[in-house]
Amino acid sequence: MHEGHRERMREKYIQNGIGALAPHEVLELLLFYSQPRVNTNEAAHRLIDTFHSIHGVLNADMDSLCTIDGVGKNSALLLHLIKDVVNLYNRGSLERNPLLPTAMEAGDYILRMIGDQTKEGFYVFCLDPEGRVISYKKIFEGSTYRVYIDIRLVVEYALTHRAYSVILAHNHPLGLIEPSEEDIQLTQQIQSVLKPLSIPVTDHIICGDGCFYSMAAHCLL
Repeated sequence: MHEGHRERMREKYIQNGIGALAPHEVLELLLFYSQPRVNTNEAAHRLIDTFHSIHGVLNADMDSLCTIDGVGKNSALLLHLIKDVVNLYNRGSLERNPLLPTAMEAGDYILRMIGDQTKEGFYVFCLDPEGRVISYKKIFEGSTYRVYIDIRLVVEYALTHRAYSVILAHNHPLGLIEPSEEDIQLTQQIQSVLKPLSIPVTDHIICGDGCFYSMAAHCLL
């Protein structure tokens, strides 16, 4: 019975595409490949009931996924891997040296570059005189909650890559994108160090939960 059901599910997807599948059916189909001889329908329903959507399931950490009855370590690993593969695919489709003339374009690009990170990281994007990205680098990585910045490394990176200007960026893994007082003070400190070198900080982008916050757009620079 299970094998016949599995074959019908596969054919439904092959013939009609993913739009023909309900969210729990998509997960059920995925779980076929981590649980070859088990009815995965109930586990798929439990995943949706717990995390509310496929987006919620794929964003859940492995420990949380393993708590769901019928999932297990192999299935949790598969679901976690799918999210990471999708993120790699999305980053690979981005232009390598994009032109970022506005806060909206800068925020959208940087969100797609770093928005999926689970630890807070601080990045520097070096731009040429036209506002095109020359290079970017994660300067520091912290815990889920905090990252500590050595401003000297920010300056060294900007000078090494002959930046005409820089955009600062970091992510908030817990989803809150409003800048803290520490974020604002750090931005001002970096500005004050780079200003005598004629390297303006044109923006500081904060990413979290699929959104971004531009300090330039909010007149905080």
